[in-house]
Amino acid sequence: MNEQDLNFYNSHFEEIKDINVIQKFSFNHKTKTFDGKIALKREKSDIEFNVNIPEDYPFRDIRFICSSMIGYPHQNYDKSVCLNTPFINHIYSRLELDIEKLKGWVYQYVEQEKSDEHYEYSPAQYGGTVDFLFQEGEYQQERFDQSRFGEMCYSILNTHTSNKKISRISAICQKIGNKEIEWSSSYKKKEKHIGIWVFINQEPVFTRKHRIDNWADLVPLFPEGFLSYFEDFCKRTANYKLGAKTFQDKILLSVGYRIPNHKRKEEIHWDLILLPKNQFPRKQRNSSQKLGNSIQNITWEQSYNSDYQRFFGRGALTNKITNSKILIIGVGALGSSIAEILVRGGIKSLSINDIDIVEAGNICRSIFAFSDVGSSKSAQLKAKLTSISPFVEIDITDNIVPYSPKSEKYEELKTELQKFDIIFDCSANNGIIQMLSDMELKSKVYYLSMTNKAKEMICISNIDCISMIERRNQMLFSLNGIQEAEFREGTGCWHPTFEASYFDINQLLHYTVKKINSSFALNLPQKSFYTYFENEVISSSEDIKFIQKELGLTISIESACLDTIFDLVWQHYPKEFGGIFVGNYINNYKEVVISDVIIPQNFKSSFMGFQPDPNDFNRQLKKIYDKSNGKVVYIGDWHSHPNSNNQFSTPDFQSIKSVAKSSKVNTHNPILMIAAFGKDYFDPGFYVYFQDKLYKYEKIK
Repeated sequence: MNEQDLNFYNSHFEEIKDINVIQKFSFNHKTKTFDGKIALKREKSDIEFNVNIPEDYPFRDIRFICSSMIGYPHQNYDKSVCLNTPFINHIYSRLELDIEKLKGWVYQYVEQEKSDEHYEYSPAQYGGTVDFLFQEGEYQQERFDQSRFGEMCYSILNTHTSNKKISRISAICQKIGNKEIEWSSSYKKKEKHIGIWVFINQEPVFTRKHRIDNWADLVPLFPEGFLSYFEDFCKRTANYKLGAKTFQDKILLSVGYRIPNHKRKEEIHWDLILLPKNQFPRKQRNSSQKLGNSIQNITWEQSYNSDYQRFFGRGALTNKITNSKILIIGVGALGSSIAEILVRGGIKSLSINDIDIVEAGNICRSIFAFSDVGSSKSAQLKAKLTSISPFVEIDITDNIVPYSPKSEKYEELKTELQKFDIIFDCSANNGIIQMLSDMELKSKVYYLSMTNKAKEMICISNIDCISMIERRNQMLFSLNGIQEAEFREGTGCWHPTFEASYFDINQLLHYTVKKINSSFALNLPQKSFYTYFENEVISSSEDIKFIQKELGLTISIESACLDTIFDLVWQHYPKEFGGIFVGNYINNYKEVVISDVIIPQNFKSSFMGFQPDPNDFNRQLKKIYDKSNGKVVYIGDWHSHPNSNNQFSTPDFQSIKSVAKSSKVNTHNPILMIAAFGKDYFDPGFYVYFQDKLYKYEKIK
């Protein structure tokens, strides 16, 4: 005990305005609290409170207990007041705030008799042996037209033991109040036990919000005929095991009633009572044992409304994703983690495809456990995901392997894949991504993969590109991500892999899913993009598209390329600056993908012109061409127009024309981009040279 604290509490409470100290504070060695009694002066009559101050206050809360008042808002079952005061690590300041909150509580709820707009459950003295989970949405009056009581059905979710005996259970309600509860099939298949339910017209409370704690006080609230039904239930189930072994001497009674919900309507709440069956004999009973005359204390247990909206109320993905039928191909480091993200985000239908087993080396960067080694990845993942959400149906498939369009299995598999709304390809299998591109599915397909050491994560969408594998390769090249795997787990390992930690993978993966979710939620076009670390901050670069409608041509350029150009032109402001584009042509040269910008080492620039060294550019282009095995080529030129517009000049036209006519250039239709910029704008204009004319592109919004 701290003598200084004791002296402080006694002296301080004596000095507080509107408070009389009835009983000085003393230290209770059993509870480790400073206990005293005060009276709060009010106009009509003083209100007395027993005060318990923890020895380590303000790290734990002070308790004000008023035995003369019960059932007020924010008053606990033990008659203490719930003040919910913010933490302040200073005894004097915290005590002043607690006293002010107490005075405010008395004024608002006792004297003014105000009630909160938000409904508050009535407090109870809970037994702590059952957690009862049910589902209820908006109240429908006709639901109880035929019956206001009946037999309920529940299953054991899990058990907790103490001294080798079951001391606590969690139970999910399967059927109650004339309604089947919609859990996923894995939970519907659990062993079922029975109890009894009754629907009453009011909360089981008296004196405002104080919970009824005596059976005799609860009986008058029961509808007509219930006691007879209950007595018959006891007789019918005399030899029936109603629940888990430790609870076979109990009868579970659920009491339902209407409460307000957050939509200013009503819903049903179900409270649970554990009734000792020896207090309600389940065979022959004499008149002295009639249910209506049974007098005993009620043991209430914790119950929770766990319907879908509440279960995911703290944060879910957009319903455009959660209501979709989703397939994940490959459930290794990426696939297993994205499956968990989606399930925790509220999806309801998921299929997973992977024929591999869990290996020890998989554990450090996936959601699998050491005990899963040697087991099917798909089976173990399904078990883990099912344990997370009772609302998701998970199906395991093993028939998704790469087929050529020549194969008789190709069309059959394509028909199956068309049934999915969203497909995530995390297989890192070139045959799979090629097949998904060839199939031109109506489904939204996302190819996800990471570069070595998880420096970047790429996401290729089938919506904004025709050849997903080509776009994947282009993006990897621009990121210098086309590398051979080098990491070997140890001596004797023949198959190298990439290094990547669980931490880095999942930082990028969560950001990637966030971008996909936002595009669905905001009805934005689905775009290919990649996420990456930049100065320990996660950023992203997505494809920005431009179209030349007259010629039927499109340009895709990564936003990171435009960001680079923006930085470069401002570095050389107010003079002009420029460079060249490299990338690929796809879709029979109808679409060009710009993956990088090249800047000259030697150049001349002024306020009205820019002249690079062509030999310098040629050397750089040859290195890129050789490194990519000819897959990345020259696309066109770009330069800036400071404080001007993106309209090309005659010298601009003549310059790009000379490029197109050159026999040393790989294309006769080069791109020209003019980056117009100023204090508050950046406006890149793209053109293509075709038949001695420049045609301008428009940005696709």
